[in-house]
Amino acid sequence: MDVAHSLALEAKQNGEQDGEEEENGEQHERERKQDEENEEEQDEEEQQRERKRTKGNEEEEEEEEEEEEEEEEEEEEEEEEEEVYISEDSEEEDADSEEEEEEEEEEEEEEEEQRQEEQPNEEEQEEREKDKEEEQEGEKEKEKDKEKEKEQEHTEDDEEEQEREYGGHGGNEWETPICEVIKNSSTNVLGDTPTPKETKVVSTQPTKRQGNRPIKQSKSTRHPYVSQPAFKVQKMTKDKKKILDYLIRRPTKVMKDEVCIAMKSMKWPLTFNNVYESFRAKGLMSNTVLDSVRDWLMLKEMKEIEKGKSHPRRHIFPSHFAKNLLEPTRKNSRFPNVLREQVDTKKVGYDVGKCDQLLLPLLVGTDRGHWFCIAISLVDVRVDVLDSLKPNDLDDRFSKVKTIRDNLFRLLEACDIKVTHSCDEYAIEFVPVPQQDNCQDCGIHVIKYFELWKGRSCSSQMDCHIVDNARSWILYTIFTDERNQRRDQVMKAINSRS
Repeated sequence: MDVAHSLALEAKQNGEQDGEEEENGEQHERERKQDEENEEEQDEEEQQRERKRTKGNEEEEEEEEEEEEEEEEEEEEEEEEEEVYISEDSEEEDADSEEEEEEEEEEEEEEEEQRQEEQPNEEEQEEREKDKEEEQEGEKEKEKDKEKEKEQEHTEDDEEEQEREYGGHGGNEWETPICEVIKNSSTNVLGDTPTPKETKVVSTQPTKRQGNRPIKQSKSTRHPYVSQPAFKVQKMTKDKKKILDYLIRRPTKVMKDEVCIAMKSMKWPLTFNNVYESFRAKGLMSNTVLDSVRDWLMLKEMKEIEKGKSHPRRHIFPSHFAKNLLEPTRKNSRFPNVLREQVDTKKVGYDVGKCDQLLLPLLVGTDRGHWFCIAISLVDVRVDVLDSLKPNDLDDRFSKVKTIRDNLFRLLEACDIKVTHSCDEYAIEFVPVPQQDNCQDCGIHVIKYFELWKGRSCSSQMDCHIVDNARSWILYTIFTDERNQRRDQVMKAINSRS
């Protein structure tokens, strides 16, 4: 019984398994059919989409073709209209050209008729030409006579003006007054309302003098500043430029303290570093370099003593002299030896009070500072302030110059140096000199004042646009001077480089 029961159970289980397998197979078939249906539906949708795309492309192509046809039609219409206009214009131009040709022909015919009518005989033409030549020669002779008369009148007028201006003494033919002449003005020129006793306007026309007569400055004129002929900038040759490039280049550590300019008259020899700092472009002038240039320029002034004179025409003081005069002196009015030895006749070699001009450089301000020059004319009894940069505070600048003037005359008196006029008689004037256009050329301007200022003339070499050229020429002239003891050695080094 048990065996039969187990067999029955197995059969039953097998039957159930077979039923389940059949159900699973049916499900698989259903799923497969559904997948096939889905794929068919997707294929149909894709076909529909492609049909729509093709229809859209065909419509767009048709529209583009229609637009192109319309554009072509419009272009053809425009071309036809242009051809019509061109044909009309050409017809009008042809008509105009024909009319112009006819008019030109008519004008040519009329001109030929007029020429034939107006053409004179050859004999009449020759006579007329001779008459014209004679008339022209007569006019030229009359003009020459008039010019001679005018020149004589001008020379007489110029002589009268010159006698009035310079007290009867003639001036140089190149001298041209450039500012007003203020006579007997002892008041402060920096005051709010200066009131000179007499003001005279000088003619700005150049004077012409015959012969070379000596110029004597008249006491009747206060400051007749005049200009000189235009200065021609000298060109640098290759050899000179090679020397300057070697001197002005930035020195190495070994060359910094090496001397390149040394003379017996120079208190301080110049090193390559001194030259580089002061003479390079936009370089600032140092006290050492300014004093060395001053010593070199005084050698030129001393040539007058060699010619037999007792004193030079000008005396240039060192850079520290004017600054020491600004410092307050002792109560007993005793000046220090630093100041006394600069005017002592035994140490200087001549009487400073007999010179025509005394030039004092002064460095003012802090930081970089600013150089200007004070020129005291012992002949014209005047103090000229030569400043290439107008100061912001004129009253302060005037007070410093006045202090230097007063202390200088006290120093001269203390050293038994006689001067013909008292201190108060020397009026202080700010001279209209060329102005610099930067903050570093003041030292070069002061050197040019040392070299060129004559007391009544302002040379065109002091113009600001040739200062760079002046830097080069000052250095080149000092270095190549035969009294420079270091010139030959430095030149050997320069030539060895090339």
